[in-house]
Amino acid sequence: MRFINRVVTTIHLENYNTTKPTDGAEAKSRWKRFSSFKGHLSSQILNEQHGLCGYTELIPSDYGLGTHLEHIKPKSKYPLETFSYKNLIVSSLSHTDSQRADLNKNKNFGGQYKNNEYDENSFLSCTRSDIANFFTYLNDGYIQPNRNLSDLETKQALYTIDTLNLNAIFLVNRRRQVIQNINDEIYDSLNQPALAKEIINYYTTPQNGLFPASFVTAIQQNSGI
Repeated sequence: MRFINRVVTTIHLENYNTTKPTDGAEAKSRWKRFSSFKGHLSSQILNEQHGLCGYTELIPSDYGLGTHLEHIKPKSKYPLETFSYKNLIVSSLSHTDSQRADLNKNKNFGGQYKNNEYDENSFLSCTRSDIANFFTYLNDGYIQPNRNLSDLETKQALYTIDTLNLNAIFLVNRRRQVIQNINDEIYDSLNQPALAKEIINYYTTPQNGLFPASFVTAIQQNSGI
């Protein structure tokens, strides 16, 4: 998971946030009325995320997936945060993606899997600057807590992995394939160290504002460069 640096909110979000919802029912109703502005907001946030899902680092369109605006702190439990820019990210999977055979209720991930589950003392948000330090991406596609964490931090990392289902088989298979493909490119250029570094820099640096491949942190950790 990568740190998402929040830059600037939108005028429409600020207008709606002037008077904050006070309970879950009001938050749901007012968020629904905000629908006409969600497309612009989603595009702005996705640009800040350089095209990656905020939770999984997947490029949804590469796999025929949709997205949704995700409240990190669920609006049903934290209505005051409904229109807080720092509480919103773009997450993989639209509401209809769960109908896919490979993404049924037991196999989806990210915000759709998380739903209203959220423990503020345990969940690790992608908006915290040190978020990448909590996880290790293995070359078999799985993600686990960094072994250098404290006991409390390990529990937080495990809770976050489980809450977002970051080891969903869909993600594991695609992480493994991306890591393998890029490592094959690096292997082919082992006698040219400069070229190998250039390959890694290409995949881990935004090109025209967007990352060219999913799972940037997994690539960085498994490149050996």
